Amino acid sequence: MSAPEAFEKARAKFLNGKELSRAHRDQILQVKNIDDVYDETDRLQKEQAKSRSLRFLGKIKPFLGCLQQYSEVVETFVTVNPAILALIWGPIKLLLKMSSIYIRSFEKLVDVFTRIGDCLPQFSRYAERFQGNNELHLVLALFYEDILDVYLATYKFVSGHVRPALVELLWPNLDGKLELIRSNINRHKELFTHEVTLNVIIDAQHARTEALEYYEKARKFETDKKMHDFMSFLSPTLYEGQIERIKEKRCNDTGSWIKHERPFKRWLNPTDQSASLLWLTGIPGAGKSFLSWDIITWLQDGYQDVNITASVVYAFISYSEQAKNPLLSAIHSFIYQIVLKNSNILPMLLGHYTQLKKLHDNQEYAVSVLKELLDHAGDVYMLVDGLDECNECNRRKLLSTLLELRNKCSNLRILISSQSEADISELLKKTAAVIQIGNNNHADIDSYVKTQSIALLNNFEVGHSTNQGREIIAMLDQISKKAEGMFLYARLVMDHLKTQYYLRDVKEEASNLPTGLSEAYGRIMKKITNCTNRNEKSHVKRLFQLLCSAKRDIREIELHHALLIRPGDRELEYHEPRKGWLDICGPIIETRGDTVAFVHFSARG
Repeated sequence: MSAPEAFEKARAKFLNGKELSRAHRDQILQVKNIDDVYDETDRLQKEQAKSRSLRFLGKIKPFLGCLQQYSEVVETFVTVNPAILALIWGPIKLLLKMSSIYIRSFEKLVDVFTRIGDCLPQFSRYAERFQGNNELHLVLALFYEDILDVYLATYKFVSGHVRPALVELLWPNLDGKLELIRSNINRHKELFTHEVTLNVIIDAQHARTEALEYYEKARKFETDKKMHDFMSFLSPTLYEGQIERIKEKRCNDTGSWIKHERPFKRWLNPTDQSASLLWLTGIPGAGKSFLSWDIITWLQDGYQDVNITASVVYAFISYSEQAKNPLLSAIHSFIYQIVLKNSNILPMLLGHYTQLKKLHDNQEYAVSVLKELLDHAGDVYMLVDGLDECNECNRRKLLSTLLELRNKCSNLRILISSQSEADISELLKKTAAVIQIGNNNHADIDSYVKTQSIALLNNFEVGHSTNQGREIIAMLDQISKKAEGMFLYARLVMDHLKTQYYLRDVKEEASNLPTGLSEAYGRIMKKITNCTNRNEKSHVKRLFQLLCSAKRDIREIELHHALLIRPGDRELEYHEPRKGWLDICGPIIETRGDTVAFVHFSARG
């Protein structure tokens, strides 16, 4: 690899790395030379003088002087794109501007530049050796990578606008990385004083890469271990069951209608403080949970104005978890998710290690810890689905706490997804922007019905393009109209049709579709009671009773054991259930991993 190619590769790696936000990348690229940096230092000198907190920007002049020498040497002896050298100055201006928000962070940044300036060689002393020496040109490219390593490590430190409370906690992480970079610089300086070959350069490149990778792996191992120890005690809810069910049942290319809603667009914009609370509401079974997950995945992928570095945290509250404190459970989960996304604030969380039991049991203390983490987490999007599935007392506590956090944390944007219960409406109607699902999801339901209709015909080996197939699809098209915005209705009806043995029965059912969820449930229950014998009816009845009375998710094996026990039994004769033993309950229940639950909490009624 030639020296110009090495420079270009390093520049591309820095600018295209996932750590650098799009906005900051654009700011860096606007800087062309050292004069832009001096303009920024002059501005900061004046600002700090006004506030009587001048912090001796003159300390970084030796660092800037070394970089100026370096730039002149590269420009003179290596043929590179001017954009290569411009990248030496852009990050400095950005870092100075970002760190100036907090004096302690600014002092640390000045210290970084001072230490690196002390370490860099006086490049002009070796000018005679650079003439026509391609190997030393590659050494200059190594220094270019070292300089960019300093910028990237420091950027991670200041990009979250690290507040005074975090500076001392996070500084050891940056300090360790800087010592490694200084060590690399010192090794690369030695190459100026010896005759070097291409193999020596290649070895130096490998040594640099391996040292950085080893450092990152070692630090990640240590961080992961601490995180594991902490969370093993906290045991946060991760909502894996709900998420897997949503992923399994959701349709592709649905929910895009909400992207065009003005309240949603405003909520996405982190600078619009008046739109930081959004309420997504609709009738039971309208697909609110599925739409919430769609929004979460869009945010995680950096949709529209959302910074890819923003934290996206969520809670899927379920009626089946009534035994838990929903507020404390959600707070613990938010803490876990925020730290998982922002590992740099893990030291702040570990500062509460001696209060683990209090954090685990005391919701007021847990909320205060969450607030502390939110203050240092950058932009945070918080989505809470299923608020209406917990009892009124618990949901009022949870919602009131979330609204209080939103008022205290300007970086927090909250989306609530729920039915329009009176108590929820009372708390949200005056402060939240509202999006009613209504019939906005009609096209999504229609798409779902068409896809499922073709799958149903395939079960009977009937082509959807045949006369018979087109006739049945036309009949089934009425499902999306009768659904009236209820995805659940469409799903129940389609699942019920799939249990029919003959195509004639499908036609009969399709010609007399149920009206509303209650009638859809009733028709399924009628089929269950008509098609089961006395023992099966007893099992179904007991199974429904167990699910209705459960205060937590019930595992399939637990349900099976419970049904094996009968009044008066002194011994339990265990045997494995037959395959598909839950199918008798039709689409009213479903398995979620190793647990069994009603298809929707409305089925309990």
